[in-house]
Amino acid sequence: MTAPDPLELLFGGMGKLGPGSDADTLQVLRSLPQAQFDLVVDAGCGAGRQTLVLAKALVATIHAVDSHQPFLDELRRRAEDAGVGSHIQAHCMDISDIPAVFSSIDLLWSEGAAYNIGFANALARWASALRSGGFVVVSELAWLSDAAPAAARDFFRAGYPDMKPTSGNNRLAELAGYRVLGTRIPCRERLGSTTTTKCWSRAPRPSPVIRMPR
Repeated sequence: MTAPDPLELLFGGMGKLGPGSDADTLQVLRSLPQAQFDLVVDAGCGAGRQTLVLAKALVATIHAVDSHQPFLDELRRRAEDAGVGSHIQAHCMDISDIPAVFSSIDLLWSEGAAYNIGFANALARWASALRSGGFVVVSELAWLSDAAPAAARDFFRAGYPDMKPTSGNNRLAELAGYRVLGTRIPCRERLGSTTTTKCWSRAPRPSPVIRMPR
């Protein structure tokens, strides 16, 4: 008897695998000081909620990267149903290997996935794959208050001890060579801690929205 896949048990059939919404994705995308991108990579795309939003909004090819093939299969089905199948190229691979496959990325997008390889590590690894002046948009769990309940702190100390306040995440981006252009906190009225969506860009030094300096 084949053991059930834990990922399928947790996420099978779900179109949305983490915090955020189509509106959040669009708002951050529209905040970028550039509207067209030649090479777009969605790192850790999952079932592709945000991938479809990007494909529709940019009318460009989105390279969707995820290490779980069933997620990519679901994304392909949903993309065909949405009429953007020709704009999605799926790649079953680890997000840490992106620099080995892609170079001169104009826009690297990652919602709720960077933590899988460590937020700081993800920013450092992906920097080498960006073109000078390229952008990175990344979401990451962040403490929004110094007065979080003890139960919440104990939970995340055990489950995600690297969790930092937004200022700490911004600092990690700067240390990786990015310039932070802005942040967005979705659902703040409902959550004591949540993903903080960042946009960055890179160049002589990289830069996070994130942006790499030119």
